[in-house]
Amino acid sequence: SNLNLGLESMSKEMRYGTVYHCGTNNPQTNPRNCAAGDIYFTFLSNENVQITYQLNGTVIEKKVGSEPFIPVTAPELIVDNLTFYTFGAPLGDGLQPKTIIRIKSHSGTLDARTDFTLETMVSQRELDI
Repeated sequence: SNLNLGLESMSKEMRYGTVYHCGTNNPQTNPRNCAAGDIYFTFLSNENVQITYQLNGTVIEKKVGSEPFIPVTAPELIVDNLTFYTFGAPLGDGLQPKTIIRIKSHSGTLDARTDFTLETMVSQRELDI
């Protein structure tokens, strides 16, 4: 439930955001695709504040503006992999910006281990084509 709620929250914010930037290449305020995927994604919220999501070890973290990163996932949940795949980010490329988010995680250990894989695609609501 924690992972599902985190992914839903992330998706909703991204849907209403703009200036999708995948990866840590600077400046992060410029739109950037990453077809190969990355663990770092930033965008401008509908209130024009930069929001960043990243995988830090086994935890998904969120940063709003200049605030420090805070965990999005519970400590009981181990995130094995978080990948953002972004397409259509640059302005004027004729494509609507979209990002595929793929998360592999697990909770518990040994016999009581449960594995999860969640994937969703988020398309920017503001037209960019």
